[in-house]
Amino acid sequence: MSTFLGRLTRVTTAAATGLVLYDVGNREWSTRHTWSSAVKQYAVLALLKLWGAWRLRQLCSDAQRGDEVQRRLLTAILQGHQNTAFAERHGLQGVVTYDIFRESHPLTSRDVPSEGEEPDASSVFFERGFLPAAGVLSLFFPKCLEELQRLAVLPGRTFVGTTWVEAKRLDFLCTSPLAAFDLHDRDQRYAHTLFSLKERRLPLILAGSALDVKALLDTAFEHRRHLVQDIRNGHLWDRCLPEERPSPELFGSLDQGLGGPDSRRSLELDRPLKRHAAQELWPQMQVVTVLDVDEEAKEHLRSSLGVPVFSPLYAIPEGPLGVNVFPEEPFGTWTYLLDPGSAFFELLPPEAEADSRPIPAWEAQVGACYELVVTNRSLCRCRLGEVLRVHAMFGKMPVVSLERKRERTDAGASSLLLTFGLQLSYALVQRS
Repeated sequence: MSTFLGRLTRVTTAAATGLVLYDVGNREWSTRHTWSSAVKQYAVLALLKLWGAWRLRQLCSDAQRGDEVQRRLLTAILQGHQNTAFAERHGLQGVVTYDIFRESHPLTSRDVPSEGEEPDASSVFFERGFLPAAGVLSLFFPKCLEELQRLAVLPGRTFVGTTWVEAKRLDFLCTSPLAAFDLHDRDQRYAHTLFSLKERRLPLILAGSALDVKALLDTAFEHRRHLVQDIRNGHLWDRCLPEERPSPELFGSLDQGLGGPDSRRSLELDRPLKRHAAQELWPQMQVVTVLDVDEEAKEHLRSSLGVPVFSPLYAIPEGPLGVNVFPEEPFGTWTYLLDPGSAFFELLPPEAEADSRPIPAWEAQVGACYELVVTNRSLCRCRLGEVLRVHAMFGKMPVVSLERKRERTDAGASSLLLTFGLQLSYALVQRS
């Protein structure tokens, strides 16, 4: 019997592998893909579609009973801190319900550092931010995750001049080789622009800020002649020398990433670059995904590239707060469903006094504006200084837009967390 089961397992595995390879072979590949890199991307994207769809359904289910999920989360956070010095100092020992917590724990601002124990936020971001966002992306923009095309992943402005992507496991997914992330400032921007232009069927650009995408387009038009010649010759910086010449090893890695001369692609790019016709650079692009919420920059990109600009998450460095489940913008702007399982949310009238009494998120009124108060998993109950407008209620949780936002410097960090999600997805595929 065991021999029969062993044979059946081997036959089933071989059949499944054959079906996967057949499906991979019938997809449109990036010009830089090999069989190895194509299979890796196929596996990661398949995982993201299935897992993301499941987490998105769970988010919607949690929102339907948001008051129950929020109370349960707050109780779990309070119970996890019962034996800490923080709970003793603030009189929170024995407090496990919202009504008593609201009377016992004062509000602070985001500028005041938390005294509570800082949990690992990476798993929360992955499960409650990255995966639902991937589910939305695959639902509304399925071609981004169907064909085996590399994605343009741009470094955030706060990461310019650093090794932004460190894991070599992502080399199968990004248009730019990892060596491009080791360059400095303008050289780095030039290299990312070059490799993004090299990708003929680029379906998606992922960036921390819409301004980063705008900078890429500006670089493309400003350095048209140099970029076209580099692609034609298959050699980086043929005419325009870098400000800081990279090491021979780094230079070699970048040239290898170009994959040799490509006169066809250089001819395709020359005319649209000369006419500043951004829409013709990547005819198969589906969407630009950014993490900031700059409406002006969004409209500029939308008109330039002719594709939707999608902000999947409302997040702070400590973790995700909401997911954009309405990419079609039925309310006329980006909106985010506050996730009842990511943090505990309360709402204050704008410009409220320090001793004002906030209301729980499930009591929000449609059309009203509120300042957001967040209690995170380190038990910091703080005013974020950002004003939200409630456009609708999804079950018991508000769907909000940012009416007034605090000055942000974390767009690059949020984009880095998205890249971490891709890395973790691939790690899970390897384990399985």
